[in-house]
Amino acid sequence: MKENKLKIITIILLIILITLVSFFGVYTQKRNKMVNSTQDYKYGMDIDSQVVYKLETENKEDAKTVDNFYKAKSIIEGRVKDINKNITQQGESDPNLENRKIKTEDYRVNVNEATGDIIVTLPKNDNSYYLSSVFTQSGKFEVVDADTKEVLLDKSDVSSSTLQSYSYNGYTAVSFRIEFNNQGKDKIKTIKEKYGENATNEDKTTETETTDDATDTTASETSTEKKLALKINDEEVYSAKLDEFITNDAIALSIGEATNEKDKVKSELAQGQTLIAVLSNDEMPLTYTIKESTIVAATQKDDVTGLIFIFAGFMWLIMTVFFVLRYRSKGILASISFIGLISLLLLIVRYFNVTMSTEGIVSILLVMGLNTVLLDKIVKTLIRENDNKKVEFKQIINTSIKEMTFKVIPLFIIAVVFTFTSKTPANSFGMVMFWGLVLIILYNLLITKALLKYRTEKKK
Repeated sequence: MKENKLKIITIILLIILITLVSFFGVYTQKRNKMVNSTQDYKYGMDIDSQVVYKLETENKEDAKTVDNFYKAKSIIEGRVKDINKNITQQGESDPNLENRKIKTEDYRVNVNEATGDIIVTLPKNDNSYYLSSVFTQSGKFEVVDADTKEVLLDKSDVSSSTLQSYSYNGYTAVSFRIEFNNQGKDKIKTIKEKYGENATNEDKTTETETTDDATDTTASETSTEKKLALKINDEEVYSAKLDEFITNDAIALSIGEATNEKDKVKSELAQGQTLIAVLSNDEMPLTYTIKESTIVAATQKDDVTGLIFIFAGFMWLIMTVFFVLRYRSKGILASISFIGLISLLLLIVRYFNVTMSTEGIVSILLVMGLNTVLLDKIVKTLIRENDNKKVEFKQIINTSIKEMTFKVIPLFIIAVVFTFTSKTPANSFGMVMFWGLVLIILYNLLITKALLKYRTEKKK
């Protein structure tokens, strides 16, 4: 009996600790000041601040057609989406590389049909600066003769472009690679004939000067080697001889130098990601410039955090009053179990990189409701079977949880599907619901069953 009481007290103290950490945080001293070291929530654009870029066209009136406006919108959407492309890692695996990439799944692109202006909305974070650079680039790609500027290859000859990183002994180097299609490879054959080693032009001249005292002979050799130049957005970014320029019918160029500094690696990755995003999509049909960028506070996120805590506490209070009035002592233990589950869910949301949107908050409320229904059924069944000596109380709890599990399978499938979507509202709902359902099953099997089982067996 004493052992049972000790277990119940230990579980209750653990729940109290989790609740205090979840609702009030853990404070540590930093620079003579107490700071809450608990990780904050990550909010979506509908809650946290956002940056709005207004792009305006600078083109002739006859080019400003609705078709061109929507084509430009589609290209910008494609570029923002392609910024999230995976980076091929070579050498040592760098587990931190994913966190250094610029990425966003939360964005909106709208077009004004009358003026052609495009409005791009992004979350306000470190990635926004880099992402903004893909809006106004023309996306033009050319390989030209460095001297004559004759166009030898263009975007129609490109099949794909990828970003690569190479890590060794803590240093990381970044490069991009451009592959060509069959049409491009045919053109490369012609380029090799014209710009290969055998095509080098050598102009040699010899000059002889005679004086009264002596004769000086000056021989000068001038060797002119043909070079290629890579132009992106009409700007030359690289120039070299053919054998240095094209290797195995592809172009591979380094971005910066190998470094072990995190900020430099992030900057080099950002340059490469924006470059690949631009090259992976069509050229812009119009010229756009950023005329305005405005930071908008969608909702004060601190207020939303407070509202989540207040609403969770309010729900728990109503549930506690209902359970205590209806089930007495068993209701008190059920309410303690309830607040522990909610507190644990709120911590998981923070530490498992779940982006909280309005849909995610709705998902939290649904998890609360499902858990309340389960607890009500468990306690009600325990009281009804209290005098039945043939029934094991842990079996009652197991059966109730099993029935609930089968009933929420469709919701679990929806949660998993939404978790893998790229749009933040669906992803937020799916992630919160997934963790909520997992908690409802595991937490009640481990914690709730321990609390209610021992309490009931004590009365038998």
